[in-house]
Amino acid sequence: MLTIYGVTKGHLEERQHIAPRSLIRLTDPEDWEVDYVRKTCGNIDGSDLRVAMDDDEPARFEEHGAYSLLVVDMPVLERHGKADAYRAYPLSIITAANGSVITTSRIDFASLDREHASQRKVTIVDGKSRLVYDLLLSMAASYQRYLRAIERRRAELVSGLDRHTKVSDLVALHGLEADIVYLETSLSGNRAVLERAARSPRILADKVDETLFDDILIEIRQADEMARTYRQLITSTRELFSSVMDNGLNATMKFLAAVTIVLAIPTMIAGFYGMNVNSAGMPFADSPFGFLIVAALSVIVCVIVVRVLKKRDLL
Repeated sequence: MLTIYGVTKGHLEERQHIAPRSLIRLTDPEDWEVDYVRKTCGNIDGSDLRVAMDDDEPARFEEHGAYSLLVVDMPVLERHGKADAYRAYPLSIITAANGSVITTSRIDFASLDREHASQRKVTIVDGKSRLVYDLLLSMAASYQRYLRAIERRRAELVSGLDRHTKVSDLVALHGLEADIVYLETSLSGNRAVLERAARSPRILADKVDETLFDDILIEIRQADEMARTYRQLITSTRELFSSVMDNGLNATMKFLAAVTIVLAIPTMIAGFYGMNVNSAGMPFADSPFGFLIVAALSVIVCVIVVRVLKKRDLL
């Protein structure tokens, strides 16, 4: 899919044809779309326009003659039924000779992030549109937004933590930890590539560009630190969940052991009276109220044992 935007009064507006300083989105493009963009924007290598079609493509920065290629990972929220998962997919950003910015990806990031797509305000300084910087700032903001969502979900799990915590809560926490690992790994790659790109004169054409790119690096570093911090929190929370579940199991086993002790007393007394021996030496054996007396004594002994166990906090 080919979508072309122009900048009008600081906002992106969709257009039908490519003009200088356009924003061109190629999403899982067809061959004719790639050829049209390649020829219109200065004979860009077709392989560079398709580089983001590979989900395993690493982040990198390259300069090719009249254009430069920047590949970064863009975070997305994927919904699988009732479960959410956060993943990162490659997004290539090509700065063409005519001043246009071309983005290619297999995933339609604009449709996944409609709130920040065509309505996004574009930075314009001295008549120049900073489309690349706006895209990178959007990428950094998406990382921070998703990381905060993961932290909120972790806090919700902790708020419902008690001795009856289910295994499903532990599984949900593991899913959050997996999401953090995906985001942190992609963030580390983006950070390294952007710090390398910051030394390129094509990215930093003047002092204003340096200031804007410094803002991007600050946001990326903050997101990277957030990912590390939240991952540590999730790891400690998982250990807390395991401890609470173990304590709950220990409490259950302690309760069952105490109940077994209490029930063993009448069982033992009944066992004595059930032995096939002469009843002459058995207390209350010849009394017409022998059964009631023995049963009452068993209950009394059980009550005493229960009080002793409760006093020792064993029941």
